[in-house]
Amino acid sequence: MNVLDEIDAAVRQHTARQQQLTQAQAVVAERRFTDEIPDVVRVTVTGTGDLLDIELAPGCLDTGRQPHLLGDRITRAVANARRHASTAASEALTDVIGEQAANWIAGDAEPKPLPRGRSSRPDDKSTEDYFEDKDSSGFMEERPWLP
Repeated sequence: MNVLDEIDAAVRQHTARQQQLTQAQAVVAERRFTDEIPDVVRVTVTGTGDLLDIELAPGCLDTGRQPHLLGDRITRAVANARRHASTAASEALTDVIGEQAANWIAGDAEPKPLPRGRSSRPDDKSTEDYFEDKDSSGFMEERPWLP
């Protein structure tokens, strides 16, 4: 297998993965997620978290039902429905791009930094001690450039 064959295989693999990702995103976007607070509100969001519908239960604005708390209850129901959508998106994307990347895209995690190699700085040594260990004999001596 030559280099061009390897490049072609990598391009085909990337294209297939991109198609899988697009398909997974489309499937999740088509889904609907609902959450409700019984006898108060029911909300529906898309798989991408867009709010589609808010249904208020009959009588939820009655004085005895604490209508001043309605805004908080709607907000809580929307947040729960979006959390369900995010979980479904993460699960669908995990198969294509891996768990860590899917969680990051779904907003469930911060990206983790790549591990760093060993630092080239001297370990707790003073500068003089560090350079004493190095072979610097003849470093500043004059050397004729011509034979």
